Amino acid sequence: MEITSSTTNDGEYYWNMPSELADSNLYQVKITDMSNSSTYDYSDYFEIKSESPAIPGYTMFLLIGIICVVSVILIKKRNKNKF
Repeated sequence: MEITSSTTNDGEYYWNMPSELADSNLYQVKITDMSNSSTYDYSDYFEIKSESPAIPGYTMFLLIGIICVVSVILIKKRNKNKF
């Protein structure tokens, strides 16, 4: 895909990567001289990967916590009904 059709030659370009790019470590940027398309170079390979939760497996901890709270509530209700 083309990132931009032109930019100033100042050594940097800020780019917001599209979210639909697949996870991979085989991405490269190709820089081409617009006045002479036979002059180009490729960046080193870089990786794009989806963001993961701040705490890996936190959803499992949340699920366990909910199960524990519900269990305690049910046990307390059952013990109340016995008396």
